[in-house]
Amino acid sequence: MIGIVFPSGPVQSTRFNQGLELLGNLPFRIFPVKQADTEYLAGNDARRTESLVSAINDEEITIILAARGGYGAIRLDHKRLRTALHKKPKPLIGFSDITILLELWRQAGVVSYHGPVLTQLPLLETESLQYALEFLANPSLKLCKMPKLSPLFQCGNQEELAGELLGGNLATFCSMTGTSCEPDYKDKLVILEDVNEPPYKIDRMLNHLLLSTNIKQAKSLIMGSFSGCQHPKGIFVDLIKKYHLNLPLFAGFPAGHQKSNFIFPYGKTVKFSLEKNIDSVDC
Repeated sequence: MIGIVFPSGPVQSTRFNQGLELLGNLPFRIFPVKQADTEYLAGNDARRTESLVSAINDEEITIILAARGGYGAIRLDHKRLRTALHKKPKPLIGFSDITILLELWRQAGVVSYHGPVLTQLPLLETESLQYALEFLANPSLKLCKMPKLSPLFQCGNQEELAGELLGGNLATFCSMTGTSCEPDYKDKLVILEDVNEPPYKIDRMLNHLLLSTNIKQAKSLIMGSFSGCQHPKGIFVDLIKKYHLNLPLFAGFPAGHQKSNFIFPYGKTVKFSLEKNIDSVDC
């Protein structure tokens, strides 16, 4: 059974109901919260935390699905969530602001997945939606083979890329810096995605991560979707050059705020095949 939770921002009722309809015959249970006085949160911090803890503790729930991202996961009671997970480990799926919870789950030693939230389901293309529904019906389903990546900058002549995979929203990773949820990026494959950000904000956020975390020591950076963003590839390459980093950069991973949001296990070892042709840099 799918447990639907509200860890972050409020949901738009039409999109939420469309998502529920797409679940079809899949059994689900909603762990609701009372709307907060703050318009950008689904509920107050205690209630949103309780929504998650209740889903973790429910014996019938096999996977937890976030209703939406937005903002708010950083404000949850992380200590209480860790305690609940240690007692009853349970997988979680989501993206965007849910990146924070994916890292919290990883730190607790519990599997989690970067993938669609409920309210994104109506926006997905047919193939991506069908796979998401199959995965939700059977979380032990073997995940699809990782999509091929396009070499973008200083990638050498390697034919494959393997390592522990982290990934999520660029702005959210920035908000995690200096907190107990800050990831250890060293030797990791790191996917970054974002949506509708102007070039200077992409530059500012990536620059912040490079200066304030150990992401400079990642095994590689992988660009997910940057829908509505101008020249993201050029910004990534420019900053890698600026700091003289030996940091391979790949593009073409279909994850994020777009019609295809590929599900991948957060914090697990994966292997990518690589395209032979170098992708173009949109400077």
